[in-house]
Amino acid sequence: MAPDPQTQPQTKRQILRKRQEFLAVAAGRRVHAPLLTLQYWARDTGPTDEKTGQSAGIAPRFGLTVTKKTGNSVVRNRIRRRLRAALDQIPCSALPPQDYVIIARQGCLTATFHNLVDALNQALQKSCRPLKPSTTAVHAAQPLTK
Repeated sequence: MAPDPQTQPQTKRQILRKRQEFLAVAAGRRVHAPLLTLQYWARDTGPTDEKTGQSAGIAPRFGLTVTKKTGNSVVRNRIRRRLRAALDQIPCSALPPQDYVIIARQGCLTATFHNLVDALNQALQKSCRPLKPSTTAVHAAQPLTK
């Protein structure tokens, strides 16, 4: 008999709650998408696992932000609920242990749920990519020859 998904305990997603945590993430990097903006910040996680390269036992943390420009409280809460449901569709165990803040735009309310999940998944995948060195940093690292 297959286990019932309703009775299976879901892993609880860790949430950013304090203003200081949101401000720390705001100092990090951003990924822009038509439906949302994703801010992320790599936090100090301690020793890493040699096999996977990730920190053992430390999960990513998420925060949601919906500004008052998007609508009244009913609209903002509906957007938050849709974003939480979209986060539940994405396997967060594959993400690096960073702090993420999702800033919703007005389009989150009218977009189809599938498009919202895709936009969030693409933004999270972009945040996991290694950074390319900038051209100025490459030129600065090369010694000048005359």
